[in-house]
Amino acid sequence: EGYYKIKRHADDYVAIPYSTGSSPSYSKLSYDVSGSFFDLDMSILEPNYLYEISFLRKDQNDYVEQKEKFKFRVDT
Repeated sequence: EGYYKIKRHADDYVAIPYSTGSSPSYSKLSYDVSGSFFDLDMSILEPNYLYEISFLRKDQNDYVEQKEKFKFRVDT
């Protein structure tokens, strides 16, 4: 199982938190033969800000956040 989190870099506001306890799991990654993926409606993010995406994976009964973070900017 994998999940993503979107955080605004300027003020650390979490726009989309990990949804490990939610039903439905809105930040859960989907997967197919090509690998993991997710659809993100970018219109929910405020333009002209830098955002950071983080990934969390389930390792047996524990959740482990990946060290790698990925940044992207939403422009108008």
